[in-house]
Amino acid sequence: MATTRNTGSVLAMLLAAGAAVAGPAAGERPDQPAASAGSVEAVATGDMTPAPKRLGGEPVRQRRSHPPIDQIPAMPMPHVLEMPPAQGMGIGSPVVYDLATGVETVLPVSAGSRAESGKGVGFNGADMADSFEDYAGSRSFGTMSHVDEGAFPWRMNAKLVMRFVDEGGTARFFVASGSMADAETVLTAGHVVYARSPNGIAINDWATDVWVYPGWDGVGSTNEFSGNWGEANSTGLGSWTGWTQNGDFNRDLGFVRVNRAVGMLTGWYGWWWGGDCASVMSRSYNVGSYPAEGCGGGLHNGRDQYYWWGTYDSCPGQQVQTLTTPGCLTAQWGGMSGGGSYFIDGNGDRFVHAVISNSNNATFANHVKQWESWSDYRVDFVNGSRGSTFDIQALQARYSDSTPTAGQTITGEFDAPNPTNANPGSDTYTFRHYISTNDFISSFDTQIGGSWFYNYNYSSMENVRVNPHSITIPIGTPTGDYWLGVEMDPATDAFDSNDNTQGWDSFAVSVSGVADIVANSISAPSGTFNPGESFFISYNVNNQGGDPSNAVTVDFRASLNTTISAFDPQIGVANLGGLSGGEVVSNLAIVQLPPDLAPGTYYIGFFTSATDDVDGTNNVTFDAIPITVEECVADFAPAYGVLDFDDVLAFLVAFGAEDSSADLAPAFGVWDFDDVLRFLTAYGAGCP
Repeated sequence: MATTRNTGSVLAMLLAAGAAVAGPAAGERPDQPAASAGSVEAVATGDMTPAPKRLGGEPVRQRRSHPPIDQIPAMPMPHVLEMPPAQGMGIGSPVVYDLATGVETVLPVSAGSRAESGKGVGFNGADMADSFEDYAGSRSFGTMSHVDEGAFPWRMNAKLVMRFVDEGGTARFFVASGSMADAETVLTAGHVVYARSPNGIAINDWATDVWVYPGWDGVGSTNEFSGNWGEANSTGLGSWTGWTQNGDFNRDLGFVRVNRAVGMLTGWYGWWWGGDCASVMSRSYNVGSYPAEGCGGGLHNGRDQYYWWGTYDSCPGQQVQTLTTPGCLTAQWGGMSGGGSYFIDGNGDRFVHAVISNSNNATFANHVKQWESWSDYRVDFVNGSRGSTFDIQALQARYSDSTPTAGQTITGEFDAPNPTNANPGSDTYTFRHYISTNDFISSFDTQIGGSWFYNYNYSSMENVRVNPHSITIPIGTPTGDYWLGVEMDPATDAFDSNDNTQGWDSFAVSVSGVADIVANSISAPSGTFNPGESFFISYNVNNQGGDPSNAVTVDFRASLNTTISAFDPQIGVANLGGLSGGEVVSNLAIVQLPPDLAPGTYYIGFFTSATDDVDGTNNVTFDAIPITVEECVADFAPAYGVLDFDDVLAFLVAFGAEDSSADLAPAFGVWDFDDVLRFLTAYGAGCP
């Protein structure tokens, strides 16, 4: 592990550690989000025809694997028999660890002020939620209660999974707790991010990976995303040398920097430092965490978040202590490490003042208070997470139906926050919807419709909700499980890697495919034909649905107009059997005009039918060039269109029987030589 030490500014040190840093926007505290979450209307532009984009080699979301969360052991709760006295180790210094480079950088301590306390407000999340669930009143810390993990404010508490490598080279996984401190920053205990020797295992190093699951509800307990707010992966860690170098529980605090701005969705707690012991003990505090250590009865399953509240009994060192009683829900256990202890002020704002640190699992529990120089470091660490370069993230794409049918129109919306300190001017932002076979949405997937855009003037740290707008599931989508999501135009901002929805931010759907038979085209020969004459036509039919169809019938008709229907004379039928999804059939067929077809101009067309065809509006087509049918008075017998002795014989039989078919000339109703002459003249001339 490389270590650098420098006496330069905190900002310079953060930059040396690879963090992009910016100061606050004008008129704002550097830790302050935008005052409200905006919303915009999406506008469609361009071709709205579904455009297939599958080109092969589609990327997938890279998941760093860890065991099922509920099977990972708890980070052991550090046991202390009694609070040790101050050991003269000094206050120590802030330290930041870059996971990409493996470089640890010790930073200078900020100059103190004469203030007795300080604070920064939090953010209630994209929906600006509020709740009275944690207004429990004053009492000693007693029995913990299970909470609705996904709801506010519990969603701002997180389940953490850590991977360490011990001094023997063996990977060690643990779980703990934390609280959202900003869009991409999590507050936790120092021993959660830098392990010394938990359970006697010599590690003495930073975590190599930390996975953060805000408001985890026990769903997706493998390395998949969770059911409530998804996951975020670590990119950097922070702590204090008093812990990392000396193991001082008075400095047992830590930070996790993550790569997904999940805090813009869940919100985050404000922070507080200072206050004398009397003022601390006069307040009621609230703690949400994930106990995961066996407690005798095996109650803690590692999946449930519990709420604990009460007043502290004493203030040893830089810690606060509550006296507890032995029991699964009345003492402090492994897995709770890092949970934030907050109070609620008269305005309803929530401020984390301390963090769960250590206990004896029986009669007392200790929480480390934040202090002024740590809080100054917090501001710089948060700014390092935010960065100064404008960077929109595509988050929480949600749609109105999780079981749509192919061809169905549904509505979709998503969040497009700017979790940075950049404050760009008004601009137009373009995005596209896709349907994918995995939860990593990209331009390799099937685009749904054309492009969409919205106009907005982003402030720093502002969330924008793109309001519901309509999209259509492509009719050719086969039955199956898919994900819907969005991708922002790569030209939208500086970084492309988070412009697409991934994992939890994409929306899982089960699509019911359909069969949709389409009559595409028909081509008939042009010219003049006799009643009863046969000729070849070519035709094209396809199933534009994604699922196979039942048997398809093609019914050919001759019509005096361009409206082809069952009322028109039938001239042939083709039975195609079932068509697979997307199958196209191009065939030749022989059709025959009815012998009694009246002379006139006819359009040759057809209509299709199948019992499972979902759309009857695209089943008919015709040849735009009509044919002419003329009466041939000499063509009395098959083969029609050919004049021969059979026609002469048939005429003579009809004439002798005074059949109306042989009454070819005036005066009608009289069978005489004029009828014979008309027949002979037509026979001699041949039929048209």
